Amino acid sequence: MGRTTLDRTARHLGRRVAELRRRAGMTQEELAEQVDTSTRYVQQVEAGRQNLTLELMVRFANGLEVDPAALLQPLEGPPAQRLPGRPPRSSPPPRGR
Repeated sequence: MGRTTLDRTARHLGRRVAELRRRAGMTQEELAEQVDTSTRYVQQVEAGRQNLTLELMVRFANGLEVDPAALLQPLEGPPAQRLPGRPPRSSPPPRGR
């Protein structure tokens, strides 16, 4: 697999993580907490600047409450399948300005 393919896959994965995070109503900070990493790392993943290990892909999927395969699905595809036995995440309260 060439470098271009790896870079393209990392960018796609990052965009997909961002899409799923937004659908879940989470901030980057909240996802970082779920994944047990820093907000900066989440930002780098979403920007496609991190080549995730399988372990980190599973941690991100668990933090987003989706099957790991959902991270590789096309953008704006069908809703990701929730893991069995997990209740839907409640919507965060609206933030005042």
